[in-house]
Amino acid sequence: MLAPLALEAERDRSEDRVVCCGTRAPSSSGLTCRWGDVEVPARAEKGGEVSCCVPPAELLKADPEATGVPIKVMHHNSVIMEDTLSMETVQLLRSRKPKALQDGFVAAPGGGAEPAVLSAADVVANADSAAEAPEQQQQPGREGEVKAETRREAMQRQYSALRPFVIISLSYLLFTTTDGAVRMIVLLHAYTSGFSAWQVAIAVPDVSSRPPHAHTDRPRLSPRLDLRFPPPPCRTPTAPAHASYFLFGSRDMWFEVPLPFFLRNVAYGLGWSRPLTGLFLAVWIIVYGQVQSWTPQLVLSPLKQAPANKYVAVLWNALLVVTPLFMGCMLQFSDIFTGHHIGGMTAVMVGGLGAFCLVFAVNSSIHSYLIVRYAEGDKVAMNVGFYYCANAMGRLTGTLVSGALYSYAGDTVVQGFAACFWASLGFAVLSAAIEVLLRDDSGGLLCGRCLTLVKPPPGAADGPVVQIELD
Repeated sequence: MLAPLALEAERDRSEDRVVCCGTRAPSSSGLTCRWGDVEVPARAEKGGEVSCCVPPAELLKADPEATGVPIKVMHHNSVIMEDTLSMETVQLLRSRKPKALQDGFVAAPGGGAEPAVLSAADVVANADSAAEAPEQQQQPGREGEVKAETRREAMQRQYSALRPFVIISLSYLLFTTTDGAVRMIVLLHAYTSGFSAWQVAIAVPDVSSRPPHAHTDRPRLSPRLDLRFPPPPCRTPTAPAHASYFLFGSRDMWFEVPLPFFLRNVAYGLGWSRPLTGLFLAVWIIVYGQVQSWTPQLVLSPLKQAPANKYVAVLWNALLVVTPLFMGCMLQFSDIFTGHHIGGMTAVMVGGLGAFCLVFAVNSSIHSYLIVRYAEGDKVAMNVGFYYCANAMGRLTGTLVSGALYSYAGDTVVQGFAACFWASLGFAVLSAAIEVLLRDDSGGLLCGRCLTLVKPPPGAADGPVVQIELD
């Protein structure tokens, strides 16, 4: 049995109405609209279109088979229009803002005599824009009504969503600051106390794993993300982890212990003070972290190398090989270091290690992405854990080997430091060699718009679109 609404809704000028576009009333009397089992009065507007009020959502029952609410525009006992709307659309139709939502229905605020009438193309376009509008900008009100949230409410919601992230980030920042400060104090104090690099490498190795930085194009704060991935390659999920063992070993082969010892050494090194040495190492780490997080947007995307693949990893690893090769040659054969020219030594150290910092950061970002991309669907956590285990083991190996080389290789500190870079070169080459063996031919290699080094296979750019819903 139909349950007609009270006619007071017709007299409430704040009640929203909808216009049934394309429906002409045969006469101005005997018009009703049936929303499922609920019947409401309707009327003929100027131009002949029929309009009616939208009943509260709690009075409606969606038809399970039709996946929505059946709508009928009646003239006496004749059906002059019939359609089905989802419950979400019905709730949006009750909003106070004029908005086209679905073919045939247009929301009109108030009970005005001239509600909006749009063409079918306009209705479809507005429906698309309404569907794409962020869901966070609306919140349910009384009686199923949807209203726009205020600026203050939006800020409160965003703060609530970001609060856990801010707390965790600050906690981790304080932890890493304490960790780095304690290690630096112990290391520099050990140098002043006369401990060798080998003894310090055994005592204070840094094998802590860092959490991954954003590397697959940071998700924007939107309710839906379309992420395009290339077709899944035939790959070995743990191969990037093996490559990362040598990649991070190549850095700590000279960074953790030999570098601060050389910077502090007065006779053969730069003779820097403890604050200056700590400042240089801190700036190096900060720049490395920032470049790693900016790599997808500022490096790979402009070069048309995003998302990264096997060829991109090999290219950047090959570039990394150049920096320890340069440093090893300068330390081993250049008169700048053998003759102890402080100005030239400072320039080579800052320039060479700065270049290593930038290229290494790009490599680290690429490896972090590939380990997730190559991971099997139900083993992502295991493969990422294996990756960071290999990362830590590479750093441990590099720290221990660097301490021994710096202390015992060659007749002087300069030769020992050069040996550290030769070992770093070997580790970088091995990392690149492992990446060459990856069975991943899903994408090519570009260097900007004009230079194609490896032509991508047909259809490589047309990977499936994965939609991720964010709360």
